[in-house]
Amino acid sequence: MARATPVSEDIKPLVKTSTLLLVYVALAIGSSLCILAKAMLLNTAAYKTATLLFNKMHHCIFRAPMSFFDATPSARILSRASKDQSAVDLSIPYQVGDVAFSMIQLLGIIVVMFQAAWQVFIVFIPVIATSAWYQQYYKSSARELTRLVGLCEAPVIHNLAETISGSTTIRSFDEESRFRETNMKLINSYFRPVFHAAGAMEWLSFRLDMLSSIAFAFSLVFLVSIPPGVIDPVIAGLAVMYGFQLNTLQFWAIWNLCNLESKIISVERILQYSSIPSEPSLVIETNRPAHSWPSHGEIDIHDLQGKG
Repeated sequence: MARATPVSEDIKPLVKTSTLLLVYVALAIGSSLCILAKAMLLNTAAYKTATLLFNKMHHCIFRAPMSFFDATPSARILSRASKDQSAVDLSIPYQVGDVAFSMIQLLGIIVVMFQAAWQVFIVFIPVIATSAWYQQYYKSSARELTRLVGLCEAPVIHNLAETISGSTTIRSFDEESRFRETNMKLINSYFRPVFHAAGAMEWLSFRLDMLSSIAFAFSLVFLVSIPPGVIDPVIAGLAVMYGFQLNTLQFWAIWNLCNLESKIISVERILQYSSIPSEPSLVIETNRPAHSWPSHGEIDIHDLQGKG
């Protein structure tokens, strides 16, 4: 726009207004098409992945031996499996898109800053390394806390379902207080790891925010204190502007990546459900009798017994 606006009426503009308008219209149309392509690719990949995981888990659960349901109540398994499937359908695809989009933006700003003022990376390279170290330190605790949340949530759902189904019997024997206390204990046990998981996320966000603010302050001091003529003031201002965006995008990229790491536990549990040992197949081809058997007569079964 500055190139299309002359300093005075006597100077001819370098770019015509119509040309500038066409450029902005082309950028808007191209951006819209890219957003549409991203949404279609993301939703298609999410649909196919969720369908594949669901079909595999559905087959393994319904073909699991009865000893599996005796060792672990089926209601808890299905409640956790349904929540994990919901996360795969609704949450994880969009978080994957957010992580990919923030990473692309971060790399783009890094390339622009490297072309404008590469000296700023003397400050930002240690910041990126420290942020990655913080992320690894947080990830080990967050994944275990997320597993604990899933383990503590299943008893709450199971107890609530059993309480509702047996509410008539509970009221008949005047046992409301006992079931209420049990429900409150299970809810407190569930919210304890939830609180620690939220605290771990806030711990990470606070340190990343402080680290980004300190790095931005150091970059400003560095650009102001260098001798005149080393960096063009216009380029220095551009580097400061992109440096501020780099701080914000770096924080959000690591934040989205850590959220995705926590949600990936749902995929991990679905894969565990999908690896349940299956019962023997319904039809064993090598032991099947001939299609014409029996050719005549009848079959009588007396005192049939089965052993597990």
